Amino acid sequence: MNRIIISLGSYLEGLLNMASSLSKNIGPSYIKVDCYLKEDFKEQLSKYYKVPIDKINLLKTNETLESALSNWFGNENKIIESITYWFNLKVKGAKVIYYSEEELKSILDNKQMDFYCLDDLFFVESKEYIFVFQLGNNE
Repeated sequence: MNRIIISLGSYLEGLLNMASSLSKNIGPSYIKVDCYLKEDFKEQLSKYYKVPIDKINLLKTNETLESALSNWFGNENKIIESITYWFNLKVKGAKVIYYSEEELKSILDNKQMDFYCLDDLFFVESKEYIFVFQLGNNE
């Protein structure tokens, strides 16, 4: 896997873990972030999670990163502003937010690879990458 992809994913995961540990809204849950090159995103996600590629269907939204994060962090605006600031510092340009069909979330939840219970997920597309933000817990 590309070193830049691993570096970006680790950077964002650390940032989001810190934010979720400070959040009053997330409770015992935390956030995992994966990074993929856009051109082979579905193939790599399918390979890593062993999910049939035809089950990876994303639904494009008009949401911003801030609004997607507010679904998890609620009105903790300082945390949301900090995440978007540090994210935009590393990943420049426009971002598109996607959600998955419920079937993909259910498949990932049942696999229990990253979490005992997957609460939610969304995807952020930039010029070169797609990031998978997953919220879950191990209780």
